[in-house]
Amino acid sequence: MDAATEPLNACLYRRMGGAAGIATMVDGMVDRHAANPLLARRFRDCDLPQLKAQSVAFFSTCLGASCPADRSNSSLAHAGMQFDGVELAAVIEDIGLTLEENGLDAADIAALTALLSPSRVHHPSEQAREHEQFRHDLRTGEANAASRQSNKETDMSQATTTTLYDRLGRRDGITRITRELIKNHLANPLVNRRYAQIEDMDRVERNVIDFFCAGAGGPETYHGKDLVATHRGMNVNEQEFVAVIDDAMAALETCDVDLSTRNEVLAILWSMKAEVIRI
Repeated sequence: MDAATEPLNACLYRRMGGAAGIATMVDGMVDRHAANPLLARRFRDCDLPQLKAQSVAFFSTCLGASCPADRSNSSLAHAGMQFDGVELAAVIEDIGLTLEENGLDAADIAALTALLSPSRVHHPSEQAREHEQFRHDLRTGEANAASRQSNKETDMSQATTTTLYDRLGRRDGITRITRELIKNHLANPLVNRRYAQIEDMDRVERNVIDFFCAGAGGPETYHGKDLVATHRGMNVNEQEFVAVIDDAMAALETCDVDLSTRNEVLAILWSMKAEVIRI
């Protein structure tokens, strides 16, 4: 079987170094989770060697077969744990950092994250391209992506083709989400000082709406500064960044955005960390 016809998960299995490479990755990933202050409490009473063995088996099955493993065991393992959006973001970052340390490139990291996520329905490499396009649009303000091939979302009975813009409720929905987000920021003691000094909040709201509409595939064009220019000199710290993401997840939930779409937005926002903090 050549690279052109080899299943994507089998390609990843090979590039990760097979069973030995997966074992090395899992060892680093679990240790990173256990040391992460956002996740450490989940691991205090864990049998880490047993957890690592189970994780190696899960990853190997997902990547070593021609189709992903049944995720029911993973769902049972996490039942009742009530992970929040910040913890999920921390898990995603830990996995990405570990994979990067083990030599995988950005495309493989994105593909692996998509492959292992139970909420994903598109081909992982397609999702990676879409997320990179989204990040590029938001960074550069060059988005006018109404004609771009949409993301695919499915429910239990029917698959439909929609853009993220559509799934967020188009401009009206994104406006509502933005207003909830700003309300959450103003009430959040970790970040509200950043907003207390703003004199023209209406202008900020319009910019944020255009920013997300354009990046999500809408017809709007964002004319403001890119992320780096916007945050340069602010010295945003990790705690503030996580608080902002938490506020965003709460706004999406308040506005009845489905879990799959919330997780997609979460992954995209978390990927922008380097362009926001400590600059």
